[in-house]
Amino acid sequence: MASEADSSLFERSATQDSSQTRTRGPSAHTTWIHSRAARDIDGEDPKLKYCIHCTTTPIYGTSVTTNMRRHLLLKHQIDIERDPGPIQTATIQQLQQLYLQADSSGQTEEIDAQVFRKHLNQDTINEALVSLIVVRSLPFQTVEWPEFHTFCQVLNPESSDFITTAHSQIGKKIEESFTFHKDIVQRKL
Repeated sequence: MASEADSSLFERSATQDSSQTRTRGPSAHTTWIHSRAARDIDGEDPKLKYCIHCTTTPIYGTSVTTNMRRHLLLKHQIDIERDPGPIQTATIQQLQQLYLQADSSGQTEEIDAQVFRKHLNQDTINEALVSLIVVRSLPFQTVEWPEFHTFCQVLNPESSDFITTAHSQIGKKIEESFTFHKDIVQRKL
């Protein structure tokens, strides 16, 4: 509790100093590493921080972290990931605690199934399956192999409803994929 009070006092004193740019979190600090203070000889605004990577004038200057982050990404291909704020961090921690409580009482099966299913996309699975079979010249009966389905279910336990078990369906899926890609090529030409 005392450390939280100390950090909030530090944060307030840092933001009240008008000569410094406001920093709210670790990503703000990481962003401002790529900046410098204004120079009097160049007539730069002392309220702004200037990009250290700009080599031509005008040198980009801002006092807003988001704007500097956007400039660094667009002009210098420097991507600074945003760290979650204190509310997001607290929310994630609470959700993790709730999940651990549900897990300890054996009530996570439905949650896990929903998470696994969310990452399954029928069109993407069909395209990947067709690509695997065609590019590697595998037999259509690959989809009937128990080992193949075991492998798929190890990767995602909910995949059983998304992967065909009939080799007769593979020819149709290859034809659909061919037609789709042929149309794309024709449009581009």
